[in-house]
This record gives sequence, C-alpha cells and structure tokens, in this order.
Amino acid sequence: MIRLYPVKFFYVVLSLGLLAACTNELVVETIEQRLPVVYGLLDASDSIQVVRVEAALLPENHGGPEAYLLDSLHRNTEYFQVLLGDLASGQISPMDRALWSDLPGVSRPSAPFSDFVYIQKSSLDPSRTYQIRISSDEGQIASAQTTLVEPFTQTQPRSSELLSLNRKIAIRWQSSANASIYEVAWVIRFSEQTASGMASRDVRLPQFSTSQISASLEGEQFYQDLSGKLEPLPAGSRSLTGIYLVVVGGSDTYVELQQVLLAGQGITGVQDIPTFSNVDGGLGIFTSRYTSTSGPLQLTGESLDSLQSGKYTKNLGF
Repeated sequence: MIRLYPVKFFYVVLSLGLLAACTNELVVETIEQRLPVVYGLLDASDSIQVVRVEAALLPENHGGPEAYLLDSLHRNTEYFQVLLGDLASGQISPMDRALWSDLPGVSRPSAPFSDFVYIQKSSLDPSRTYQIRISSDEGQIASAQTTLVEPFTQTQPRSSELLSLNRKIAIRWQSSANASIYEVAWVIRFSEQTASGMASRDVRLPQFSTSQISASLEGEQFYQDLSGKLEPLPAGSRSLTGIYLVVVGGSDTYVELQQVLLAGQGITGVQDIPTFSNVDGGLGIFTSRYTSTSGPLQLTGESLDSLQSGKYTKNLGF
C-alpha cells in the first residue's frame, strides 16, 4: 500500500535533506572518521542534475549511526570527488563543483548547508539506470544507483481550454513507470511593480500527494492559498503572466525522502542522522522524480475578476 504524506514542495534538490545508516567503509583520519552524506534527486525533465554531498564525522571513541555528526566546521572543504553516469553505457563523468549562487533560478536554503553543490549538464535517458560514485584521495568510498521515473504528460485540463477557478477542477495525468507517488501544485508567475521597480516573480502552491493518476482541485482553495503566500500590495501592482499545473512523479525512495523531510530530520534539523539510506559505503538517498508541467493555462473572465476583486485576493494588487 502506498503511503501518502502532506505535500511540502522545495526547489529541485534544493529541498533534499536526509540521510542514514552506518557502514564499515570509512575514510580514516587522525582522530576522526569522515563519511560522505549524499543528497541526490535526478530528474529527466531537467537539463541540469544537482547533487549535494556533505560530510559526516564519527568522533574518536564513538560508534554506530547515532554517533555521526554533520561536519559544521568544514562545510566548504572539498573532501570528495563525485562522478555520475549510466550503467548501460559504462560512461561516467565527473560532476562540476559549483556555488549555489551560480545556479540560475535557485536559492540556497537557509539551513547550514555547504555553499557548494555538484552539477552535471546532461540529458538523462529514462530507460537507463544511473549510478553516482563518491571518492576521496584514498579512492572510491561510496556509490548508489537509481532507475529513473519515466516521462509522463497531463491529459486534463487541456492548455487550450479556458480554466474556471470558481468551481471544482478535474485533473488527470498518465501513469509513469517507477513512480510511486504524485505531488500536485499550482505555479503562478507574475510581474510585480513596487517603489523599487519591476520584478518577475513566481510562487508555488502545493496541493496534495496521491498514488492515483486523477484527482480534483477545489477552485476556491486556489485563491485562499495565493492570499497566504503573498503580502498585500497597497502601493504597487501585480500583473499575472501565467498559471501552470505541475505534477511531480516520485519513486519509492523519493517517498522515503519526503517522509524524512516532513519529520524534520537530516541536515535541515539539528544534528540527527535518519535511519534510512540507499548509499553503499556512505549515508543518504539517491533517487529520482519526473516533473510534468502544463501551461500557461488560460483563465475565464470570471476567474480573473475573482483574482482582482475576490474576498481572498482583492488586496494583492492584481
């Protein structure tokens, strides 16, 4: 039976915070043992794959997974080299180490992460299994592999139809191989004029997660959720540029990842390390998802009027 969890959305990978289990394959230093902590979420819909690798320390004279501490003193030290490739071709390439700030459209989380992530610009083949390898100066010390959630498309509502947000909305999408759960969200893009100038913005409104391939959305909830995301804008204006429906299909280990995130564990919590890992010789989760985006969707005149002057959104400046 599929477990369902309330949805918490985060930017691609930006939201990964997990990791677990102990292993005997350790990097031994003078008084400490350092283990790679891998946060990997591949997405065949994206042209850039992002993986975060932190370090966990086993203090002297301590043992067991509960004894590991995240290395808060050396988060920007490059202890590991990271490679990514598919098993079928045997081709595996180094990932580039990059600053969070160099990733377009991506904000560094407020949690105490390293300033660096590993990236690879590549198009993934959904039919193949991918492997990540992490090594240090002493050689390979950790690896993990994952199948990919295969591409799927949304079939309802159609982008050519006028969408009414003033009634219940039926949505449907294709089933995807290797997907165990689907997460549904609205994404709203708009321009915002304030005293400091014009800026382009977008907000995501998470709705729910399900193991089914169809569901319905309460249109009125859209306005309530939007009012909860945006501050009133009495001295400025906002202009809607697009509304999109996003469905993310996640693998079974992605479900484990979401459970960890909702529990507040991993590096986003204190210094606790969760008890689930699929990384051999290390800690963490290496998994996949696929992001299907439909839009921009065209709204009915009634829906636009409700956005501008409805009881939930009349002070938002649209």
